[in-house]
Amino acid sequence: MTVENANNDAVTGFESPTESESPTYTVVSRSAMKHADASTLSASGCAIGAAKTGTLEAMGSAIGMATVEDGFVSRFSVTPLTWAKGDASITQSYASALVAGGTVEMHQSLAPVVAGRVVHVTTSGSGAVVASQAEVNGGFVGIVLAGRTELSDNTRVMFGTRAALIIGAALLGGFGLIAIAVVIGVRRLAALGPLDMEAIGDLMPWRRRD
Repeated sequence: MTVENANNDAVTGFESPTESESPTYTVVSRSAMKHADASTLSASGCAIGAAKTGTLEAMGSAIGMATVEDGFVSRFSVTPLTWAKGDASITQSYASALVAGGTVEMHQSLAPVVAGRVVHVTTSGSGAVVASQAEVNGGFVGIVLAGRTELSDNTRVMFGTRAALIIGAALLGGFGLIAIAVVIGVRRLAALGPLDMEAIGDLMPWRRRD
């Protein structure tokens, strides 16, 4: 199915194919729609509110939320929220949160939050990368939480896995101490009984005395 120059509420064609069936292939170009469902979706120059697909390829498009059963490829596109069970690849694109069950490839892109089994970042920026294995080759990453991390010489990382864990433990410990101090203070005030506001006022040096 091919859709061009359309302004529809939805394009629906998503059905999980059986072993003997081939997946439905939907091509959408220069169109705007609230929702798109397809076994395989290719979007070019489109604005889509939400997409549910088996595989998704976006070219020069904006997709608010994408749920992908298999693979995801984005080129020159904006996909704020993307969940892919398989691999994901973005090139010169933006994703607020990109989560994949397989390998994530980033090339000259920006994604504040990236999570995947293996994450490769090339000349890109990210606030946080969470992965079993992370490889950063050029660019900037705020925090990397990974079992294994490889960094190139031209890469800037603010906090690695060990530093992030230490900072997190310190913050939690600090909040814990503050909470304990507040509880102890409240208990001591309660033990003093009701406060005599008149007596407290007499202790104020600026209080006028008769």
